[in-house]
Amino acid sequence: MNKFSKIVAATAAALAIGAVAAPAQSAIYVAYDIGGGITGELSFADGPFAYALGPTGGWDSISIEGQAETMPQLLHSEVVNLNSGGAASIDLYITRTGLNADDLKDYLAGNRFLTGFGYAALGGGFASSGYTYVDDADGKYGGVLLASDSFSGTLSQATNFSTDIAGLSGTYSVTHKYSVTATGKGSVSPDIVLSAAVPEPGTWALMIMGFGGAGAMLRSRRKALVAA
Repeated sequence: MNKFSKIVAATAAALAIGAVAAPAQSAIYVAYDIGGGITGELSFADGPFAYALGPTGGWDSISIEGQAETMPQLLHSEVVNLNSGGAASIDLYITRTGLNADDLKDYLAGNRFLTGFGYAALGGGFASSGYTYVDDADGKYGGVLLASDSFSGTLSQATNFSTDIAGLSGTYSVTHKYSVTATGKGSVSPDIVLSAAVPEPGTWALMIMGFGGAGAMLRSRRKALVAA
């Protein structure tokens, strides 16, 4: 075997080893349930994602825009908007699969998850509940409940939770679930942030201010549309 052939063979072997050793590629899955089971699934590559539905189960429109980032951020649903023409209910699911539990060891207490829930409502008699899950089997749309909270009314609200999970190892997934009901016409915008870090108090304050700002923006947009 000449020198060139040896180089080619060595390069091919290295690439083959790298292909075997490479971690699973994480991905985003979004779906909904309006009473007949989870359906409407779409998948996205890791990073930003957008999901939109027209009239569905009593909702005039539903849209989700989010971001799956590198550690410590895990899954951030930046904009979730639901518009109803009357009574309606829905469960929305967002799962990020293919995460590596070893990455968590670099963070305080290991296997610690931080959840932030936010909510802004505009009429319609809305009630919104948010849930975060982790699944050490790397499954979709469920797992061990990390945190949950429920909101109602027309004012922007936010809460935050920190949860430790014992024994998490290997590849896992995280999920956001939104359960929203409306009794009349209007719009609602819930928000969930899930990370692996424990931010400083100042970071919490910024997150809460962000939720409040989003609510104010949505109310202003609604008023502008009505005025037009």
